[in-house]
Amino acid sequence: MQDWVESVNRLKSLLPQDVQETLDKHEAAGTVEDPEYQAAADKYNEQFTCRLTPLPEGFVEDNEWMANNSTVYHTMNGPTEFFITGSIKTFDVVSDLHGINVPTLLTNGKWDGAQDTVVKKFFWNIPKVKWVQFAEASHTPHYEETRRYMDTVGTFLTEM
Repeated sequence: MQDWVESVNRLKSLLPQDVQETLDKHEAAGTVEDPEYQAAADKYNEQFTCRLTPLPEGFVEDNEWMANNSTVYHTMNGPTEFFITGSIKTFDVVSDLHGINVPTLLTNGKWDGAQDTVVKKFFWNIPKVKWVQFAEASHTPHYEETRRYMDTVGTFLTEM
């Protein structure tokens, strides 16, 4: 999670200064439910969670479900992808990755919170691993580069 937090904060620093200031102000004040904060968080999500306009129906539905009951997400993660306050804040699985002994496919997008700095430790520590990055995607390559993503997964599954 430390790698994730560093990665998403680097991406957050690419947002316009006023958006960053709004996010920082509300995080410091503990007012992350404020509509102004939510609008600023949406700016992050537009760049680094799903870059498609309009958003895919499945993505919208997933977010509606989470909005209707965000207990698990907020308890584990926190209010956003980049403001981690939940129980997984200090989670670190890297020392256990060597124990994964099945073929593993890692994917990330160029604009994903799971930047290469996050994914590389998984790549280095899982014995039977393949890593594919999607150049036009953020955190949802299955929506943003659907054909290539499905081909990648299909090929991986038939070759393993």
